[in-house]
Amino acid sequence: MRLSVINASPRGKSGNTELIMKSFLAGVAANGSHQITTRSISEIDHDESALLPFVDSDVVLLAFPLYIYSLPAVAMRWVSRLASQADKLQAQAKERPIAMAFLIQYGFREACHARGCERQLQRMCTSLGFGYAGTIIRGGSEGIIYWPKGSQAKFLGRFQTLGEHFGQANGQFDQAELDQFSAPEQGRD
Repeated sequence: MRLSVINASPRGKSGNTELIMKSFLAGVAANGSHQITTRSISEIDHDESALLPFVDSDVVLLAFPLYIYSLPAVAMRWVSRLASQADKLQAQAKERPIAMAFLIQYGFREACHARGCERQLQRMCTSLGFGYAGTIIRGGSEGIIYWPKGSQAKFLGRFQTLGEHFGQANGQFDQAELDQFSAPEQGRD
């Protein structure tokens, strides 16, 4: 699998998304047979480079913190650039199937806060002609870079395990595993 990963966090390499993404990718790389490219959203936030992650990828993973129940502004701008070039993306997808996956993390504990965004991302995949590989939703991650090492390692270890399974399934998530991972759905499930 050729995987292109985009960190769409406004905090870039100093934020929670980067730390979580690295753990997930360590799991993917544990298989050893995947080509992984990582980019910051700022590298592709231009009309001429917006499609770059799709050139040599089978799966594109967009990782971001949930901001007001949606993508951060910089990620929304990139998605708008994709939409403006939908004809090129659809032509490319006809030649070679491309799937998109997503990693959403945020401070609220419950998964229900990200479900609307998840549905929006699924519709985006459909309208752009991509396959939908699934969405990791995980709340309760605010300030993880400051957590005690033991708590941090346990939390991040779960992302690494998901990455291993994603790599073994060649770029697809198991929905039952994602649902269990994202719990609780509401309140005190």
